[in-house]
Amino acid sequence: MSPLLLRLGAALAVALVATVALQGWITDADKQARARSPAAPVQAPPTPAEVLRLPLSSVPGQLWLATRLEAVAPDVAPVVQVLRDGSLALRRAAPLADNPSDRGHGRAGAVAVLLPASRLSALDAAQRGALLELVGAWLDERPVPLARLRLVDVTADPAELARLLAWVP
Repeated sequence: MSPLLLRLGAALAVALVATVALQGWITDADKQARARSPAAPVQAPPTPAEVLRLPLSSVPGQLWLATRLEAVAPDVAPVVQVLRDGSLALRRAAPLADNPSDRGHGRAGAVAVLLPASRLSALDAAQRGALLELVGAWLDERPVPLARLRLVDVTADPAELARLLAWVP
């Protein structure tokens, strides 16, 4: 056998042993790093209502849909606005509770949502999601009856409204 083939075989054997040793060393180092820092659980981003930090509880009255605060009666509270980016803003706070059994809504027992568009079909996905989160929190019935909603200066045909309410969690 020629000396060149012996040298090539020896070099191949050394490279193979070095590759296996390096793989074992990297695997051990990776295991030690994972043991030192456990992975943090993945958290879902907060919903618009969680960002607003508004306590949402069911209401006995209607949920009003409007585009302007002036269109909502003064005794309807709270009034939450869905902004163009799908986030929420409190526009009228609920009155202070008279007793511990008060649920944090106005005397009318109604609440209102101000929408960024006068047609439900014009709402984008983030805006619809924020609206559905509020509807789901304020109205307990499933499916949500159309009679629980009052369209003030918002237009929607009953079929469109029923399709939207079918998505209420």
